[in-house]
Amino acid sequence: MTSSIPPRPPQQPGRPPASPRVYQPAPIPRPSVPQHPAWNAPVMPGIAGTVITIVGVVLLSILAAIVAVLLAAAIGPGSFLGMGLLALIPLGIVLLTVRWIDRWLPQPKTGMWLGFLWGSAAAVVVTLVLTFAENFTMSVASGGAVKMSSAFATTIQAPSIEEFAKGLGLLVLLWVQRRHFNGPLDGLVYAAIIAGGFAFTENILYFARALDSASPGQSLILTFVLRGIMGPFAHITFTSVTGLFLGIAARKTGPFGAIGFFVIGLIPAMILHGVWNSASLFSNGLVGYLSFYLVVEVPLFALWIVAVSLFRRAEITMTRRRLGEYVPYGWLSPAEVGMFSSWNGRRQALAWAKSFPGAKRKMRRLIYDAGTLAALRHQMMIGRGNAKVAAAERAQLAALSRHRIELLQTASPPHAL
Repeated sequence: MTSSIPPRPPQQPGRPPASPRVYQPAPIPRPSVPQHPAWNAPVMPGIAGTVITIVGVVLLSILAAIVAVLLAAAIGPGSFLGMGLLALIPLGIVLLTVRWIDRWLPQPKTGMWLGFLWGSAAAVVVTLVLTFAENFTMSVASGGAVKMSSAFATTIQAPSIEEFAKGLGLLVLLWVQRRHFNGPLDGLVYAAIIAGGFAFTENILYFARALDSASPGQSLILTFVLRGIMGPFAHITFTSVTGLFLGIAARKTGPFGAIGFFVIGLIPAMILHGVWNSASLFSNGLVGYLSFYLVVEVPLFALWIVAVSLFRRAEITMTRRRLGEYVPYGWLSPAEVGMFSSWNGRRQALAWAKSFPGAKRKMRRLIYDAGTLAALRHQMMIGRGNAKVAAAERAQLAALSRHRIELLQTASPPHAL
């Protein structure tokens, strides 16, 4: 079969901007279906995960509305609105960070919404229910009311229950977003969005509590500085450990096997959370807290940044390697692989497409197609492929070819096509 197929990229890295003519299609023979046994399965990609995700977003949105009404009733509508606006500041910092992490191959918006709503609503409800159940069970077992020590509640109970509640959302996302949750970087992204949602709701409560103190103004400022400026990434850092283990599970085992990785990942997440909470108990005043922050949290966050950078680099390397496997079959040209698998190549491609009305959006779609294709191919090559993955890979190949032609029709003169 012959078709108008892989176009060349707009320019080579490091060269000055090229004219639009450089991106003309070159006819290359290509089989209609690549010669690989995995692509022969006559199965269309499943949509169950997408449907479940959308239903989950709807149900969690209802739950979030209920939580918001209950919060407003508990702390007052005015306080809820004011503290909610204040809590948007650290949330904005978190969301910008998530966007930075997720730039290479962005997760679907439905999955991100599911994660945020789980953190801001479901994880909060799970935390409250489990805390009540634990306190009730302990009181029944002891034959009366139990006065729990502040140290136990702060360093053991709260960290263990909260990390379980947030981590449970990660496990759900791994199950329903299996096509997109396929590596450690994805685990970090989803952990960050869940933790950010949880911290958002928690911050509203902490800020409102500060207003009830003897010095509301001073207390609110101090609480905002400690939680909104110095500690917006605290929950992210803890929950990311669970996300990392579940990202590894996505490449190593199936849905039920991931439960073991989930349990293992919870342990260090709970420990880190407990150590962070202990600062409020064992540090000597503000100076002691700041010392603890500089010695513990700053290095921990720096380590987290390094880990994210390394995983992003690994994703780029994986994209280049997997896309290169399509070159012998004519689905992609070597130059296209270079364009799709480097930041510089993507920037140059988008800069070229910017010269044509409507082409930049289509180029972004083509870049996303290539990244998704690489991720699907990687699942096949590490032994995590099945009939559904194979069908999804075949469909993604067709989408990439179709979107390439649409881009060329937008960016090329009629006589060049």
